[in-house]
Amino acid sequence: MNISKQNVDFIQDSFDDCTKNTLVSANFLKSLLEFSEKDKNDINEETIELLEPYLTLKLPNGEDAFSA
Repeated sequence: MNISKQNVDFIQDSFDDCTKNTLVSANFLKSLLEFSEKDKNDINEETIELLEPYLTLKLPNGEDAFSA
């Protein structure tokens, strides 16, 4: 997977509010592994809709920001 960083006005950075606390947790890796084993197939339609703008993001040159 290739990920290219770019600033996009409609996406607000939430690292300080949410992610920083998750990453410093002593249980982060355990939680991530449990999610990948048990919960990854339980993502509901609303979550998929909320992720769609990020997953379909285009770079200024027209290429996909996320590619497999």
